[in-house]
Amino acid sequence: LPRVAGGARVSVYLAMRQEVQTGPLLAWLFQGGKRVFVPTVVGSRSADMRMPELRGLEELAGLRESKWGIPEFEPAQLAERADGADPDAGAEELIDVVLAPGV
Repeated sequence: LPRVAGGARVSVYLAMRQEVQTGPLLAWLFQGGKRVFVPTVVGSRSADMRMPELRGLEELAGLRESKWGIPEFEPAQLAERADGADPDAGAEELIDVVLAPGV
């Protein structure tokens, strides 16, 4: 995965129960010093998805499950968190690569 190895900011779509689990991938990314961002839906429109930074594996256990069974941040947790998909962010704050699990 050279593109992942070369990126500083990686977005990982967290897995639903029946998908390939992304926990080991997250551990590898954190061990490699990567900044990790995960999707969170905050509304009903397609533009309502954010990519807040997950600061460590310990935070993963505290996320709520969405109606699809995917761990997500609560909207109140987003205020003090970097958003890797923020259109107003500088290029140095945007996501370098996105990884998504499959069924």
